[in-house]
Amino acid sequence: MKSRFAAVMLLSCILLIMGASTVLADGYKGWSPIKQTGYAVISNYQGIDVPLGQDVIVTAGTTDMSITEIVFRWHDPIDNVVREEPVSVSGPLTTPNVPPNVHQEVIDWANANPGVTYLYAQDTYAPNVVGDWGVQAFFIGPDGRSKCGLEDVVKMRATSFNVIPEAYLGTMGIIIAMLGAFYFFAIRKRKLPLSM
Repeated sequence: MKSRFAAVMLLSCILLIMGASTVLADGYKGWSPIKQTGYAVISNYQGIDVPLGQDVIVTAGTTDMSITEIVFRWHDPIDNVVREEPVSVSGPLTTPNVPPNVHQEVIDWANANPGVTYLYAQDTYAPNVVGDWGVQAFFIGPDGRSKCGLEDVVKMRATSFNVIPEAYLGTMGIIIAMLGAFYFFAIRKRKLPLSM
């Protein structure tokens, strides 16, 4: 019985680690549209939950050299606009160079596509409400048109993330507590007499 319990615990840990590594490795593909359309937006928390109160850095990039500004519009979980920030573009950068504080996907793209010239802008905000957040990036340029209350919008891209409450023990503490409870109930179950 002990070996069966140990095997179940080992298998559970392996599956947990594999699942976490798959999510972290694949994540969402927020930067990949820049290859086809020339416009992309991604956060430093792309594909993973954001602890409440942590800074989220959203990076928008474009290969369109006529873009002069990017407006970041932050929506809370009930779709209220809580922040709207116009940011002048920086650059141009040429890959493999990347802006600071970007998601690994941007770094991978820059290394896989050397010689691409692009502009970027970043905005930072610490969400203060638990739930699903969204950020729209409006690319502003001379050939744009009126859209969503803004002038000269050439293109719009969006990204989203989920804000969760900060766990006091942290993720590993919660996992250890769950495995401990599982172990406790497994031992308790073995000590109870069988009745039919």
